[in-house]
Amino acid sequence: MKVFTKNWSVTNRTLLGMQSNYFSKKEDTSFVLRKASLHLIELTMRKSLTLWSRSIHLLFGLLLFTGVSFAQNDLSLTKTVSADSVGCGDTVTYTLIVINEGLTSVTGVTVCDTLPDDVILIGTKASSGSYNSSTGIWDIGSISDKTISDTLELVVVINGEGVFINTAEIKTMNEVDDDSTPGNTDYNEDDIATSCVSVPIRICPTLSDTVRMEAPPGLTNYQWFDGVTLLSADSIYFATAAGSYTWTADSVISGCSAGLCCPIVLKEECFDLALLKTYDTLQTSIVNPGDDITFLIRVVNQGDVTADSLSLFDYLPSGMNLNDGDWTSVNDSTASILLVAGNGLPAGGLVSGDTVSVEITVNTDAPLAGGIELINYSEIGGAVDDKGVVARDKDSVPDDDRTNDNFLVDDDLSGDGPANGGDEDDHDPASVTIQSFDLALYKELAPSQVSPVAPGGYVTFRIYVINQGEITADNIELIDYVPADMTLVD
Repeated sequence: MKVFTKNWSVTNRTLLGMQSNYFSKKEDTSFVLRKASLHLIELTMRKSLTLWSRSIHLLFGLLLFTGVSFAQNDLSLTKTVSADSVGCGDTVTYTLIVINEGLTSVTGVTVCDTLPDDVILIGTKASSGSYNSSTGIWDIGSISDKTISDTLELVVVINGEGVFINTAEIKTMNEVDDDSTPGNTDYNEDDIATSCVSVPIRICPTLSDTVRMEAPPGLTNYQWFDGVTLLSADSIYFATAAGSYTWTADSVISGCSAGLCCPIVLKEECFDLALLKTYDTLQTSIVNPGDDITFLIRVVNQGDVTADSLSLFDYLPSGMNLNDGDWTSVNDSTASILLVAGNGLPAGGLVSGDTVSVEITVNTDAPLAGGIELINYSEIGGAVDDKGVVARDKDSVPDDDRTNDNFLVDDDLSGDGPANGGDEDDHDPASVTIQSFDLALYKELAPSQVSPVAPGGYVTFRIYVINQGEITADNIELIDYVPADMTLVD
């Protein structure tokens, strides 16, 4: 820059947008030019910065307007279930969705979803990759920047009761996720998700059933509810009645637990079988010694639970013997039979309200004193419920002990059990009476016979046989003892 030393008087002229009277006296020309140059540079820079700032704002506006975002690695996971309340044995579908929120290509992606116990996998469908049921790993592999989401469906059968909590998490990815760490089980992150299914738990208050329910430890201000009714302020609650139980507390961590995500549902269902023993259609209660006798045993499901593997015991009194190939002789005084679904019971077992009938044929000793009564008891020895668990009957104790049953009324299916002083309705008798066989004989002279008689004369006797019993007599054999000096001529 050239510097002039000439004096310069500034008058009414505008310089760089500023009024010339900014200067109040004559100044050295070099000072003025330097100052003008500095203002020119400053103004140029301000104008450049302003244009750059406006360009940046315009760029951001265009990006926001067009929906374009800056590239980042970000996967998230959601998990849903087709039904959150089902019955035991029902089918549900879990749906896992991996969402590519960063819209960048990522590699090495796997998701871990290990199914709970009693949740049986029956089918899978993946939009990408494959699911290994042994490891619980869904191996997706790569997700391109053009992929919005990948989906996995797991079709399962719930074979239990209670709350089934299923957690899935993105286990691995080669890139670094912007807002989560795969596989760290942090429920506050978006790469982990849970769902739950509630299956009613069976409870029978008559048997004093109790279900222990416990919220996670370490929290404060616990509250257990049945519906909207507050039950307890403890972390543990013992339920003895049907209901839908939930809990709340302060400082609940993220995630899912029984009673928090899904209610713990208790449903009143009791197991109750009753037995009735009568005679077969053509059978009478009066029998002869040695006769076959057919009894009819009926088992009624009076409860709410399907029964299977039903064992029956028949207690034979003295003078009565098993004569039926369908039954097994346990010993001289006991016989048994096992009825199972499809063989003695309907294909699905003995459902609530149904009745099953079975016959047993026995016979009596012969000879046998007439007039005696033979009482034949039958009892339910045991059964399993629809889960294959040995069942407890609500008003009786099934077993094979003939000495411990509380019997009050014959053919009574309404007994409420020994605990209440009532009849044990899984045990019932039927009896038969043995008819008497009684023949009597007397002997006299025939009406035409005279007495005395001459030596060598004929003598005719008449013998009377009288049936004094209840049984028709046949093939009666008589013996006549001929004395000395008398000869049979008949």
